[in-house]
Amino acid sequence: MAAGRADPDEGRGIAAHLRRSPAAWVLPLGLVRLLPEALTGVTRESLSFLAEDAYDTSAADAHARAVGLVMPPIHTSVERWCDYLVATRFGATPGNAPGRRPASSVA
Repeated sequence: MAAGRADPDEGRGIAAHLRRSPAAWVLPLGLVRLLPEALTGVTRESLSFLAEDAYDTSAADAHARAVGLVMPPIHTSVERWCDYLVATRFGATPGNAPGRRPASSVA
């Protein structure tokens, strides 16, 4: 996926995983940045996590391989993250529910 560009297949995959209909359209990142301030009064500064930055991780990737760390496929990580968000009602409930696997586990 290109930085700042939504991948429609990714959205459809998440929707399918959550057994929901996928979004019919995608909002441009610039519009997403403007909407909260216009609708809720949230300042742009508080949305600094919305970034289009990309970083070279090849050195970290090589080190991880050298010490035997295996990165899970991105779709697995995204599905687990979505499951966590749903299970915790997007942070409204604790994330340490009985029987819940830690978000950092790789299986």
